[in-house]
Amino acid sequence: MSANNEQGSGSKRPFQPDLNWAIATNFAYLRPGEWLPLLVEFDPKSFSNEAGSNPWKWFVDKKWLPRSFGDDVLVPTLFRNLPAALVQSPKFTFCVLLVRRKAASSVLAMQEWNMTILGAEVGPPIDLVAIKAEALSPSISKAPGSIGRVVMGVIDQGIAFAHPRFRNQTGSRVEYIWQQDVVPSPQFLSPLGVFPSLAAPGRMFKAVDIDNALTAAGGDEEAAYRAIGGLDYSVEGYKPLARARSHGTMVLDLMAGVEPADNVTTRPIIAVDMPEHAVGDPSGSLLTPYALWGLAYIMVQAEQLRQSGETLPVVVNLSYGPHEGPHDGSSMFERFVDLWIELYETTATPLSLILAAGNSRQARVHAHARLQPGKKKKLQWRLQPGGRTPSALHLWLNAGGSASVTLRAPTGLSVTVSPMTLTAQSPLAPAVPTFFAEYFVVGGRACVTLTVASTDVDPDASSLPIANSGVWTVEVINAGANQLTLDGCIRRSDTLAGRRAKGRQSYFDVSAYTRYFPTGRPKEFDATQSALVCRRSTLSGIATGERTIVVGGYRRSEDYPATYTSQGPHENPSRANNAPDWLAPSDDSVTCSGVLAAGNRSNSVSKINGSSAAAPQSARLYADLWILQQKRPTLPASLFRPVVQYVGRTIPPADVLLVAGLGLTRGNAQRVPRP
Repeated sequence: MSANNEQGSGSKRPFQPDLNWAIATNFAYLRPGEWLPLLVEFDPKSFSNEAGSNPWKWFVDKKWLPRSFGDDVLVPTLFRNLPAALVQSPKFTFCVLLVRRKAASSVLAMQEWNMTILGAEVGPPIDLVAIKAEALSPSISKAPGSIGRVVMGVIDQGIAFAHPRFRNQTGSRVEYIWQQDVVPSPQFLSPLGVFPSLAAPGRMFKAVDIDNALTAAGGDEEAAYRAIGGLDYSVEGYKPLARARSHGTMVLDLMAGVEPADNVTTRPIIAVDMPEHAVGDPSGSLLTPYALWGLAYIMVQAEQLRQSGETLPVVVNLSYGPHEGPHDGSSMFERFVDLWIELYETTATPLSLILAAGNSRQARVHAHARLQPGKKKKLQWRLQPGGRTPSALHLWLNAGGSASVTLRAPTGLSVTVSPMTLTAQSPLAPAVPTFFAEYFVVGGRACVTLTVASTDVDPDASSLPIANSGVWTVEVINAGANQLTLDGCIRRSDTLAGRRAKGRQSYFDVSAYTRYFPTGRPKEFDATQSALVCRRSTLSGIATGERTIVVGGYRRSEDYPATYTSQGPHENPSRANNAPDWLAPSDDSVTCSGVLAAGNRSNSVSKINGSSAAAPQSARLYADLWILQQKRPTLPASLFRPVVQYVGRTIPPADVLLVAGLGLTRGNAQRVPRP
């Protein structure tokens, strides 16, 4: 599905709701930083005559841009040097761009931008530094031989790269790591005068750098982190490695952690440590530009690790589950990843991506309704008080459908958007609007995006206007001649564990929705599948692609799906299985939530739950199967069994295939690795 927004007049309008909101609010909700990282999809048809047979090179060389904007748009080195075998594919139309923040509104107003860019997703702003980097390999090799090693790639945040669980007897198993938001030490900086497009955020280093830092620190992990980055208390901001545990460390341990004495040499690690503002506090931005930039880094570096005559599979884990998205496999992230997996399939570094199913089954963040022509439906969207981040709701319509959508504040003020009125912001708006609505058409499927400012004063941005908490009404009227199908997805905005309380999750407030039984036990499934708001179709918004592996969690004590783990179905007709592909243990029992993994310091143990804990365990097993089967793995029946229907708490028959999946065998010794 093409991601451009084509209006009835034939004019193009890129699908970039967060970017438009950022410009409308003068970037008030984004962190400081000179450059905006954007994941973009471009339209090669818009410049095919000039580009000839190589539209990718035309795009990354910025031939489509007026020269006056040449210094305001950069293409990262990783994307300028992708292997020719990839970028020569006519389907390869994705890239990460860096747009100078102060020039962003002018760049997006250009006709060239609107005619060339089909969609853009913005990540938190960054500052660039000129880093030392080795020359990148411009090619990839065909699969030549047997499989004896598997690269374990992780894209996460807060990775304790010097932990003994990621070492063997000869040194670090973390062959490469890119900390995308850490200011480099002087020894990692390049001389002045480096061309800006060679710059990158954060700092990249290799196993030898980790080993040298540990040696210089006398084996003190904390001193090594201080020496080469990630634990500088003079720099303001959240520091996951200063805490007893961090998400990235636990995920990597469940995926690839072993004792140094085991001297494992067949599981080299390539890690990408994403910025805190992309993970812990997006505030009007997404993690996808950083995640896909990181995926490019992992694949390029995996080719550097590969030995002559070796096939070196790459298994990458991404344990994050955003709510928003079309949920039909057509998002930019999903199509980008599907294409990369397809293009790398016959190479010497075949790629597998393991994704978490998400933890939003009980969050009331998905609504589904059908409307006959001329009929209307009202959704009650509750914004909680004390929320210091914006809230966003995306309404996706079926292909060919159209609607008029009105967002009404608790005060009675409202805005309306339709195919004729594409953009509207709060009446009596100050310089920064308190609510904002846009109407897009994405590949024939309409999407209405509604964004509301925070409901409480953020001490870091005390001058921003405050929106009213309470119930906001979203009224949808079917403006077409046929039945309209509506799916509403509320973006995640709650505060992750360990951070200063900031965001509070908004949700659909429906009186018919039952959260608990009279006994106080959470209700895990719905009595009816036709409810406006229910627990079905809550899979992560990046987990409905064709080629990724999606993993949910279950409780080991009962062989029963975890209460929170998201379920199907979704709208992608190309996937026969609408459920998470696998379930893996994410809780020991109802009372003992989580599974054990490594803390941030040697010999420490902590717990992690959620599908974030399930996905890396499956990635671990998937890597084992690559070597065992010497090809892309199939799932042996001997290693899996259906999750049983627990006596007295039967999974409704309509939900069995959508949430039960297949669980890892109880006898798998690697299920919960413990330091």
